[in-house]
Amino acid sequence: MAGGNLVGSLVKALDILGVVARAPDGLRLKDIADEMGLKTTTAYNLVRTLHASGYLYKTPKGGYALGRKIDELVAAQAGRRLLLRAEEAMRDLALALPQATLTFAEPAGNLIVVRLRISPDQPRRLQRPRGRTAAPYSSATGLLFLAFGDAEWTEEIRLEHPFHEHGSRLWESPEQLRDYLAEVRAKGFASPPFANQEALRVAAPVVDSDGHLAASLGVSVPWPEDEGREVFAERIRRHLLPIAAALPGAAAR
Repeated sequence: MAGGNLVGSLVKALDILGVVARAPDGLRLKDIADEMGLKTTTAYNLVRTLHASGYLYKTPKGGYALGRKIDELVAAQAGRRLLLRAEEAMRDLALALPQATLTFAEPAGNLIVVRLRISPDQPRRLQRPRGRTAAPYSSATGLLFLAFGDAEWTEEIRLEHPFHEHGSRLWESPEQLRDYLAEVRAKGFASPPFANQEALRVAAPVVDSDGHLAASLGVSVPWPEDEGREVFAERIRRHLLPIAAALPGAAAR
């Protein structure tokens, strides 16, 4: 073992996690002690501490398997990687679309939180807004999450933001919204269909390795005076969609 000032109990605890990780069905305390060459009392104290901290959990069969804290660490690392890649992608997109406002958003509880933003008035500054969220019924980002989010999460959004309070002024009925969300799923992007909008707004999905929605990459850009709207919209989508599709998604919400 390299180094002379390592904390022995911590090293043993980390080694226990490694041993348990290699056992897909979990390990009983005695098996852990035997595998590690530890006294049962020593193994018990280490396992009890790891269990209390959430790094191990007890299986129905009485063994121990990796706990939720491990999943949280893995998800945090994956989320950080995704955020770094999103920063690079947004800078590239800002060069291609200097007149656009760009956003990168992720779910947080029953909110859709804007993590990153670039605006045309400060094209070289990557903003990290605090407390900025996307409205579920009116924004391209919010509609994208309603379309592609899993059933449990979208139900939480609807309970927190009832349609009759937040969506009825924009949509004639829940059925109209439902039909629009089906179109979003078919097309692979969201772009609100409301009349008299001064800007084109588009949001594209960023999916994880299991194909689930992890985040969104959004664009808001003023309509041009010298180009047809559908041609312009198609050109913006050609920039946005491949970049969003190339981003690696986070492991889990």
